[in-house]
Amino acid sequence: MNGLAHGKRTMIEMHIQGVTTDRKTQLQIAWLEGVKGSVMFPVVVGGLEALSISSTIHRQPLKRPNAHDLMEAILDQFDARVERVEITEISQGLLRANVVLEADGAKRELEARASDAVALAAKYQAPIYLSERVLARVGYAVSESDRERLLNSGSLPDSDEELPGGVIRAPQEVSDEDMAGRLAYLEERLGDAVKEERYEDAAAIRSEIDRINPEGAGGEL
Repeated sequence: MNGLAHGKRTMIEMHIQGVTTDRKTQLQIAWLEGVKGSVMFPVVVGGLEALSISSTIHRQPLKRPNAHDLMEAILDQFDARVERVEITEISQGLLRANVVLEADGAKRELEARASDAVALAAKYQAPIYLSERVLARVGYAVSESDRERLLNSGSLPDSDEELPGGVIRAPQEVSDEDMAGRLAYLEERLGDAVKEERYEDAAAIRSEIDRINPEGAGGEL
């Protein structure tokens, strides 16, 4: 598999395969796939990032420029471009990423949210390098049929049994730290859904929170 060495980390080259909506949680997921196939990796993104990525990879420009269009325009004005994106770590359920810019023969590395980094990679058709360690914790080993199921089902698998290829990280191996981060993220999305009166979305997110944390089940919307 194509990759590069980054310090002591081995980085695997990935590309954007598509964006789906998880039916259970209503979370938007940008799917990355290894350039040689066999592995896939989900990046949870917001609605703005999902729209930006989808419109870019499907070559359907938005009627009005969004934040990523503005970033691209600013970089172009300074003859800069995104050379590559690196997703390096996961901590408390959150991914850490860097955007490597190239301008006037020099390179600059900027920290970014993984969702924004992936959106910019799409704009510049730049390679995305994913830490092998992060892939081993959150990625999926897939066959061709598994790949189609992931992209068409609209939901993340709940267990190893749902994909014949097997989930690289089994659910019971999720650390308490990672689980706390995921719960915090879902609680934030739940609050947003309630404020915006999207009660069906809120119910789906609450159901996912209760599934992950049955001891805290039964919270009010």
